[in-house]
Amino acid sequence: MTLSEVKEIDAGTKFSKKYSSEKVPTLEQAIDCIQGFRANLCIEFKVTEDNDPAEIAEIAHRILDGKSFWGRFVVNSSKKEMDRRYRILPDLSLRADGVEYRYREITENVLYEFHRNCLSVWVYTVDEPKEIKRMVDLGVDGILSNYPDIIMELMIGSSPEDIRLRGEF
Repeated sequence: MTLSEVKEIDAGTKFSKKYSSEKVPTLEQAIDCIQGFRANLCIEFKVTEDNDPAEIAEIAHRILDGKSFWGRFVVNSSKKEMDRRYRILPDLSLRADGVEYRYREITENVLYEFHRNCLSVWVYTVDEPKEIKRMVDLGVDGILSNYPDIIMELMIGSSPEDIRLRGEF
């Protein structure tokens, strides 16, 4: 899939008609969106037979350099994709200093072991408010969710709309 094809995807309608004009952000747009916040980014690579992982990694590297965004992201992809990328662009892949874990399987002991080994722990895909709160209370480092507004409300007590109205976003 090309960038122009991705830009045409309707990323919001499945959640609500009011989001029907939402598009998939580029990596640059996602970084711009969270600059100024205490937020990290999970960059998930989708390597297929139709694209070149070296080219994808090089583009990401260029964007991260241009935005001075090193040290605020975790890289995610399948083991096969990770293995290919380590050989292609090690400084990008090796900066991925965290793991993603299924939220239903994370325990206090598992989290402790990862943290003891200096690895951040991101859990996925947590959409229920009760489970999001449980992950926050457990102390995970990042939460992947289809509902970041719920996470923001639980973490800082504000919705994205409230933050935009106050001019903080």
